[in-house]
Amino acid sequence: MKIIEVKNRTPDLTNRLLSVWESSVRATHLFLSDGEIQSIKEYVPQALNGVAHLVVAEDEAGRAVAFMGVEDGSLEMLFIAPEERGKGLGKRLIEYGIEKYAVERLAVNEQNPRAKGFYEHMGFRVYKRTDYDEQGNPYPLLYMSRTQKPMENLDNRENQMNTPTLETERLILRKFTEQDMEALFFILQDEEVNQFLPWYPVKNMEETERFYEERYAAKYTQPQAYAYAICLKEDNYPIGYIKVDMEEHHDFGYGLRKEFWHKGIVTEAGKAVIEQVKKDGLPYITATHDRNNPRSGGVMRNVGMKYQYSYEEQWQPKNILVTFRTYQLNLDGNESRVYRNYWDHSAIHFVEPNL
Repeated sequence: MKIIEVKNRTPDLTNRLLSVWESSVRATHLFLSDGEIQSIKEYVPQALNGVAHLVVAEDEAGRAVAFMGVEDGSLEMLFIAPEERGKGLGKRLIEYGIEKYAVERLAVNEQNPRAKGFYEHMGFRVYKRTDYDEQGNPYPLLYMSRTQKPMENLDNRENQMNTPTLETERLILRKFTEQDMEALFFILQDEEVNQFLPWYPVKNMEETERFYEERYAAKYTQPQAYAYAICLKEDNYPIGYIKVDMEEHHDFGYGLRKEFWHKGIVTEAGKAVIEQVKKDGLPYITATHDRNNPRSGGVMRNVGMKYQYSYEEQWQPKNILVTFRTYQLNLDGNESRVYRNYWDHSAIHFVEPNL
Protein backbone atom coordinates (compact mmCIF):
# COMPACT_ATOMS: atom_id res chain seq x y z
CA MET A 1 0.00 0.00 0.00
CA LYS A 2 1.36 3.42 -0.99
CA ILE A 3 0.37 6.67 0.76
CA ILE A 4 0.99 9.92 -1.10
CA GLU A 5 -0.06 13.57 -0.88
CA VAL A 6 -1.73 14.55 -4.15
CA LYS A 7 -0.75 17.83 -5.75
CA ASN A 8 -2.39 17.46 -9.16
CA ARG A 9 -6.09 16.99 -8.43
CA THR A 10 -7.30 15.89 -11.84
CA PRO A 11 -10.97 15.25 -12.76
CA ASP A 12 -10.12 11.55 -13.15
CA LEU A 13 -8.72 11.38 -9.61
CA THR A 14 -11.73 13.27 -8.26
CA ASN A 15 -14.09 10.76 -9.85
CA ARG A 16 -12.13 7.83 -8.41
CA LEU A 17 -12.14 9.34 -4.92
CA LEU A 18 -15.84 10.14 -5.26
CA SER A 19 -16.45 6.44 -5.81
CA VAL A 20 -14.46 5.61 -2.66
CA TRP A 21 -16.43 8.24 -0.76
CA GLU A 22 -19.83 6.91 -1.80
CA SER A 23 -19.03 3.26 -1.08
CA SER A 24 -17.58 4.20 2.30
CA VAL A 25 -20.55 6.39 3.26
CA ARG A 26 -23.07 3.73 2.27
CA ALA A 27 -21.23 1.22 4.45
CA THR A 28 -20.87 3.42 7.53
CA HIS A 29 -23.43 6.25 7.48
CA LEU A 30 -26.51 4.08 7.75
CA PHE A 31 -28.56 6.97 9.14
CA LEU A 32 -28.46 8.78 5.78
CA SER A 33 -31.10 8.16 3.13
CA ASP A 34 -30.18 7.60 -0.50
CA GLY A 35 -31.46 11.06 -1.35
CA GLU A 36 -29.33 12.64 1.36
CA ILE A 37 -26.23 10.80 0.16
CA GLN A 38 -26.82 11.98 -3.40
CA SER A 39 -27.33 15.54 -2.19
CA ILE A 40 -24.11 15.54 -0.15
CA LYS A 41 -22.23 13.90 -3.02
CA GLU A 42 -22.64 17.04 -5.13
CA TYR A 43 -20.36 18.98 -2.77
CA VAL A 44 -17.63 16.35 -2.38
CA PRO A 45 -15.60 17.38 -5.47
CA GLN A 46 -15.42 20.95 -4.14
CA ALA A 47 -14.18 19.65 -0.78
CA LEU A 48 -11.58 17.42 -2.46
CA ASN A 49 -10.22 20.31 -4.49
CA GLY A 50 -10.37 22.81 -1.65
CA VAL A 51 -8.74 21.01 1.26
CA ALA A 52 -5.13 22.04 1.95
CA HIS A 53 -3.63 18.52 2.07
CA LEU A 54 -5.22 15.61 0.15
CA VAL A 55 -3.62 12.26 0.95
CA VAL A 56 -4.49 9.14 -1.06
CA ALA A 57 -3.78 5.46 -0.34
CA GLU A 58 -3.24 3.29 -3.42
CA ASP A 59 -3.07 -0.49 -3.57
CA GLU A 60 -0.42 -2.42 -5.50
CA ALA A 61 -2.39 -2.01 -8.72
CA GLY A 62 -2.41 1.78 -8.32
CA ARG A 63 -6.11 1.86 -7.42
CA ALA A 64 -7.23 4.54 -4.94
CA VAL A 65 -8.75 2.74 -1.96
CA ALA A 66 -8.80 5.48 0.71
CA PHE A 67 -8.19 9.18 1.15
CA MET A 68 -7.76 11.75 3.88
CA GLY A 69 -8.03 15.56 3.89
CA VAL A 70 -6.21 17.74 6.42
CA GLU A 71 -6.23 21.49 6.97
CA ASP A 72 -4.64 23.53 9.77
CA GLY A 73 -4.24 20.52 12.08
CA SER A 74 -7.82 19.36 11.54
CA LEU A 75 -8.80 16.04 9.95
CA GLU A 76 -11.45 17.23 7.51
CA MET A 77 -12.20 13.86 5.87
CA LEU A 78 -11.20 10.20 6.05
CA PHE A 79 -12.90 7.60 3.86
CA ILE A 80 -11.86 3.99 3.20
CA ALA A 81 -13.29 1.59 0.63
CA PRO A 82 -15.37 -1.06 2.46
CA GLU A 83 -13.19 -3.94 1.24
CA GLU A 84 -10.12 -2.31 2.82
CA ARG A 85 -11.62 -1.73 6.27
CA GLY A 86 -10.24 -3.71 9.18
CA LYS A 87 -6.75 -3.98 7.68
CA GLY A 88 -5.07 -1.18 9.61
CA LEU A 89 -5.24 1.35 6.77
CA GLY A 90 -7.19 3.91 8.82
CA LYS A 91 -4.56 3.72 11.55
CA ARG A 92 -1.76 4.21 9.01
CA LEU A 93 -3.47 7.27 7.56
CA ILE A 94 -4.12 8.85 10.97
CA GLU A 95 -0.53 8.24 12.04
CA TYR A 96 0.66 9.78 8.76
CA GLY A 97 -1.55 12.82 9.37
CA ILE A 98 -0.27 13.26 12.91
CA GLU A 99 3.37 12.93 11.84
CA LYS A 100 3.23 15.04 8.67
CA TYR A 101 0.54 17.62 9.44
CA ALA A 102 0.22 17.59 13.25
CA VAL A 103 -3.43 16.46 13.15
CA GLU A 104 -4.96 17.35 16.51
CA ARG A 105 -8.73 17.48 16.05
CA LEU A 106 -11.70 16.24 14.04
CA ALA A 107 -15.48 15.98 14.00
CA VAL A 108 -17.44 12.73 13.64
CA ASN A 109 -21.13 11.91 13.37
CA GLU A 110 -22.51 10.68 16.69
CA GLN A 111 -24.57 8.15 14.73
CA ASN A 112 -21.37 6.53 13.46
CA PRO A 113 -20.23 4.87 16.71
CA ARG A 114 -17.62 2.64 15.05
CA ALA A 115 -15.81 5.72 13.76
CA LYS A 116 -15.98 7.34 17.20
CA GLY A 117 -14.52 4.19 18.75
CA PHE A 118 -11.72 4.10 16.19
CA TYR A 119 -10.75 7.70 16.87
CA GLU A 120 -10.82 7.07 20.61
CA HIS A 121 -8.48 4.14 20.02
CA MET A 122 -6.17 6.56 18.19
CA GLY A 123 -6.08 8.87 21.21
CA PHE A 124 -8.82 11.40 20.43
CA ARG A 125 -11.37 12.42 23.05
CA VAL A 126 -14.73 14.18 22.73
CA TYR A 127 -14.70 17.75 24.00
CA LYS A 128 -17.94 19.08 22.52
CA ARG A 129 -21.23 17.92 21.00
CA THR A 130 -23.63 19.77 18.70
CA ASP A 131 -27.21 18.79 17.87
CA TYR A 132 -26.76 19.59 14.18
CA ASP A 133 -24.08 19.00 11.58
CA GLU A 134 -22.25 21.86 9.87
CA GLN A 135 -24.94 22.09 7.17
CA GLY A 136 -27.68 22.50 9.76
CA ASN A 137 -29.04 18.96 9.42
CA PRO A 138 -30.27 17.15 12.57
CA TYR A 139 -27.29 14.82 12.78
CA PRO A 140 -25.30 15.42 16.00
CA LEU A 141 -21.57 15.96 15.67
CA LEU A 142 -18.91 15.03 18.20
CA TYR A 143 -15.83 17.24 18.18
CA MET A 144 -12.72 15.34 19.24
CA SER A 145 -9.17 16.34 20.15
CA ARG A 146 -5.97 14.48 20.94
CA THR A 147 -5.74 16.57 24.10
CA GLN A 148 -6.42 14.23 26.99
CA LYS A 149 -8.48 16.76 28.96
CA PRO A 150 -10.89 19.38 27.63
CA MET A 151 -9.91 22.98 28.17
CA GLU A 152 -12.42 23.66 30.92
CA ASN A 153 -10.80 20.97 33.10
CA LEU A 154 -7.27 22.33 32.84
CA ASP A 155 -5.91 24.40 35.68
CA ASN A 156 -3.76 27.44 35.07
CA ARG A 157 -0.54 25.51 35.48
CA GLU A 158 -1.49 22.91 32.86
CA ASN A 159 -2.80 25.53 30.45
CA GLN A 160 -0.03 28.09 30.82
CA MET A 161 1.19 27.63 27.23
CA ASN A 162 -2.19 27.91 25.57
CA THR A 163 -2.60 31.53 24.52
CA PRO A 164 -1.53 33.14 27.81
CA THR A 165 -2.76 36.73 28.09
CA LEU A 166 -0.17 39.32 27.10
CA GLU A 167 -0.09 43.10 27.46
CA THR A 168 1.85 45.73 25.54
CA GLU A 169 1.83 49.51 25.75
CA ARG A 170 -1.46 49.81 23.86
CA LEU A 171 -2.81 46.28 23.60
CA ILE A 172 -4.25 43.28 25.38
CA LEU A 173 -3.66 39.97 23.60
CA ARG A 174 -6.00 37.25 24.83
CA LYS A 175 -8.15 34.33 23.76
CA PHE A 176 -11.29 34.88 21.76
CA THR A 177 -14.44 33.94 23.69
CA GLU A 178 -18.04 33.24 22.76
CA GLN A 179 -18.80 36.84 23.77
CA ASP A 180 -16.57 38.11 20.93
CA MET A 181 -18.71 36.92 18.01
CA GLU A 182 -19.76 40.42 16.95
CA ALA A 183 -16.16 41.64 16.98
CA LEU A 184 -14.95 38.54 15.12
CA PHE A 185 -17.66 39.05 12.50
CA PHE A 186 -16.49 42.63 11.89
CA ILE A 187 -12.93 41.33 11.35
CA LEU A 188 -13.89 38.44 9.07
CA GLN A 189 -16.61 39.99 6.93
CA ASP A 190 -14.53 42.69 5.22
CA GLU A 191 -13.43 41.61 1.72
CA GLU A 192 -10.43 43.95 1.68
CA VAL A 193 -9.16 42.75 5.05
CA ASN A 194 -9.52 39.10 4.01
CA GLN A 195 -8.31 39.45 0.40
CA PHE A 196 -4.98 37.72 1.02
CA LEU A 197 -6.16 35.20 3.64
CA PRO A 198 -6.91 31.47 3.15
CA TRP A 199 -10.67 31.73 3.54
CA TYR A 200 -13.59 33.68 2.14
CA PRO A 201 -15.15 36.57 4.09
CA VAL A 202 -17.96 35.36 6.36
CA LYS A 203 -21.51 36.34 5.43
CA ASN A 204 -23.35 36.03 8.74
CA MET A 205 -23.05 35.24 12.44
CA GLU A 206 -23.59 31.52 11.85
CA GLU A 207 -20.46 31.36 9.69
CA THR A 208 -18.61 33.45 12.26
CA GLU A 209 -19.53 31.06 15.08
CA ARG A 210 -18.43 28.09 12.98
CA PHE A 211 -15.11 29.81 12.27
CA TYR A 212 -14.64 30.42 15.99
CA GLU A 213 -15.38 26.80 16.89
CA GLU A 214 -13.07 25.36 14.25
CA ARG A 215 -10.13 27.78 14.43
CA TYR A 216 -10.20 29.03 18.02
CA ALA A 217 -12.25 26.90 20.42
CA ALA A 218 -10.64 23.73 19.05
CA LYS A 219 -7.14 25.18 19.47
CA TYR A 220 -7.89 26.22 23.03
CA THR A 221 -8.36 22.54 23.97
CA GLN A 222 -4.78 21.72 23.01
CA PRO A 223 -1.81 21.58 25.40
CA GLN A 224 -0.04 24.43 23.60
CA ALA A 225 -1.44 27.06 21.23
CA TYR A 226 -1.08 30.74 20.39
CA ALA A 227 -4.33 32.04 18.88
CA TYR A 228 -4.85 35.62 20.02
CA ALA A 229 -7.45 38.34 19.76
CA ILE A 230 -5.80 41.75 19.40
CA CYS A 231 -7.64 44.22 21.66
CA LEU A 232 -7.04 47.86 22.53
CA LYS A 233 -6.54 48.36 26.25
CA GLU A 234 -9.17 51.07 26.37
CA ASP A 235 -12.09 48.66 25.80
CA ASN A 236 -10.65 45.08 25.46
CA TYR A 237 -12.63 44.72 22.21
CA PRO A 238 -11.03 42.56 19.47
CA ILE A 239 -9.94 44.49 16.38
CA GLY A 240 -7.80 41.76 14.85
CA TYR A 241 -6.05 38.49 15.48
CA ILE A 242 -2.51 37.10 15.56
CA LYS A 243 -1.31 33.53 15.87
CA VAL A 244 1.57 31.10 15.72
CA ASP A 245 0.68 27.55 14.69
CA MET A 246 1.98 24.47 16.44
CA GLU A 247 2.36 22.49 13.21
CA GLU A 248 5.88 21.96 11.84
CA HIS A 249 5.91 25.26 9.95
CA HIS A 250 5.05 27.30 13.10
CA ASP A 251 3.29 29.76 10.81
CA PHE A 252 3.00 33.31 12.10
CA GLY A 253 -0.16 35.03 10.83
CA TYR A 254 -2.30 38.08 11.52
CA GLY A 255 -5.24 40.19 10.41
CA LEU A 256 -6.54 43.60 11.43
CA ARG A 257 -9.61 45.71 10.73
CA LYS A 258 -8.60 48.27 8.10
CA GLU A 259 -9.52 51.33 10.19
CA PHE A 260 -6.58 50.33 12.44
CA TRP A 261 -4.03 49.84 9.65
CA HIS A 262 -0.77 51.85 9.52
CA LYS A 263 -0.59 52.39 13.27
CA GLY A 264 2.02 49.75 14.08
CA ILE A 265 -0.52 47.62 15.95
CA VAL A 266 0.33 44.26 14.34
CA THR A 267 4.06 44.90 14.78
CA GLU A 268 3.51 45.68 18.48
CA ALA A 269 1.38 42.57 18.94
CA GLY A 270 3.76 40.42 16.89
CA LYS A 271 6.80 41.29 18.98
CA ALA A 272 4.95 40.33 22.17
CA VAL A 273 3.75 36.99 20.77
CA ILE A 274 7.20 36.15 19.40
CA GLU A 275 8.76 36.90 22.78
CA GLN A 276 6.27 34.52 24.39
CA VAL A 277 6.78 31.60 21.96
CA LYS A 278 10.55 32.00 22.29
CA LYS A 279 10.20 31.85 26.07
CA ASP A 280 8.08 28.70 25.71
CA GLY A 281 10.72 26.96 23.60
CA LEU A 282 9.63 27.19 19.97
CA PRO A 283 12.82 26.92 17.88
CA TYR A 284 11.61 29.08 14.97
CA ILE A 285 8.62 30.64 13.24
CA THR A 286 7.86 31.10 9.56
CA ALA A 287 5.46 33.32 7.65
CA THR A 288 4.40 33.71 4.04
CA HIS A 289 2.73 36.51 2.13
CA ASP A 290 1.38 37.01 -1.36
CA ARG A 291 3.87 38.98 -3.44
CA ASN A 292 0.98 41.32 -4.29
CA ASN A 293 0.67 42.19 -0.60
CA PRO A 294 4.14 43.65 0.17
CA ARG A 295 2.98 45.49 3.31
CA SER A 296 2.59 42.11 5.00
CA GLY A 297 6.27 41.50 4.30
CA GLY A 298 6.99 44.82 6.00
CA VAL A 299 5.37 43.54 9.18
CA MET A 300 7.48 40.38 9.01
CA ARG A 301 10.66 42.41 8.71
CA ASN A 302 9.55 44.75 11.51
CA VAL A 303 9.33 41.83 13.96
CA GLY A 304 12.77 40.54 12.97
CA MET A 305 11.98 37.94 10.33
CA LYS A 306 14.21 37.46 7.28
CA TYR A 307 13.24 36.66 3.71
CA GLN A 308 14.27 33.14 2.61
CA TYR A 309 12.73 32.30 -0.78
CA SER A 310 9.66 32.57 -3.01
CA TYR A 311 7.48 29.83 -4.51
CA GLU A 312 4.32 29.38 -6.55
CA GLU A 313 1.22 27.57 -5.32
CA GLN A 314 -2.27 26.96 -6.66
CA TRP A 315 -3.77 28.39 -3.51
CA GLN A 316 -6.80 26.86 -1.88
CA PRO A 317 -9.65 27.29 -1.21
CA LYS A 318 -9.64 30.26 -3.60
CA ASN A 319 -7.97 28.18 -6.33
CA ILE A 320 -5.74 30.96 -7.65
CA LEU A 321 -2.06 30.89 -8.61
CA VAL A 322 -0.06 32.84 -6.01
CA THR A 323 3.62 33.65 -5.68
CA PHE A 324 4.42 33.52 -1.97
CA ARG A 325 7.41 35.00 -0.20
CA THR A 326 8.65 32.98 2.77
CA TYR A 327 10.14 34.59 5.88
CA GLN A 328 11.67 32.96 8.94
CA LEU A 329 12.93 33.89 12.39
CA ASN A 330 15.09 31.38 14.26
CA LEU A 331 14.57 31.71 17.99
CA ASP A 332 17.11 29.18 19.27
CA GLY A 333 20.29 30.66 17.79
CA ASN A 334 20.48 28.24 14.84
CA GLU A 335 20.76 30.89 12.14
CA SER A 336 21.54 28.36 9.40
CA ARG A 337 18.14 26.65 9.67
CA VAL A 338 15.76 27.19 6.74
CA TYR A 339 12.29 25.64 6.66
CA ARG A 340 12.29 24.16 3.14
CA ASN A 341 8.92 22.40 2.98
CA TYR A 342 7.34 25.00 0.70
CA TRP A 343 10.41 25.03 -1.54
CA ASP A 344 10.48 21.24 -1.79
CA HIS A 345 6.78 20.92 -2.60
CA SER A 346 6.63 23.63 -5.25
CA ALA A 347 7.84 22.99 -8.80
CA ILE A 348 8.57 26.72 -9.18
CA HIS A 349 10.76 28.23 -6.49
CA PHE A 350 13.44 30.88 -6.51
CA VAL A 351 15.21 33.55 -4.46
CA GLU A 352 14.34 37.16 -5.27
CA PRO A 353 17.26 39.61 -4.99
CA ASN A 354 17.26 42.69 -2.77
CA LEU A 355 14.57 41.56 -0.31
